[in-house]
Amino acid sequence: MVGEFTHLMDWYWIRETDQNERTDTLNTNFSIHIERRLNAGPSIVFEVIRSGDFFRYTGTSTLEQDFRPGGFFRMNFANRGEISGSFQKISPDREVLLSWNVYGFRNVDEEGTEVTISLQSVGNGTDLQLIHNGIAGRDSYEGKIRGWGGVLDSLEKNLSK
Repeated sequence: MVGEFTHLMDWYWIRETDQNERTDTLNTNFSIHIERRLNAGPSIVFEVIRSGDFFRYTGTSTLEQDFRPGGFFRMNFANRGEISGSFQKISPDREVLLSWNVYGFRNVDEEGTEVTISLQSVGNGTDLQLIHNGIAGRDSYEGKIRGWGGVLDSLEKNLSK
């Protein structure tokens, strides 16, 4: 397919897909695929997500969430912007699927992206896979790579305590 590539950069698998089979980045949707092995079982990692601590690792100044299928979440980042969405699917200790909307970051609004967090038990730990689909534009994509990397670094650090 024209406009598609996959490569490894640090610990991120990145897929760029041009929906219109053109090569200009204005019409390109990006996906991020990150995998981490964590030193805690899936039930502990899931509890971090359920409790809201996972979102707090984003550096949000306020967090509201209703953790149930169809429930919402909203994170406000002081004067920098807001991220909100809803919990589309929740499978305890296995998977959380979120709609993801961004407002006001670097004057960019982005609606309708999707985040899937999957957990797989491995020995005494968990393989976490995070996939963020439908990212419009390279700037948003690069910001999300940095953001998700920081969130998962914080998660890993806090689970190691």
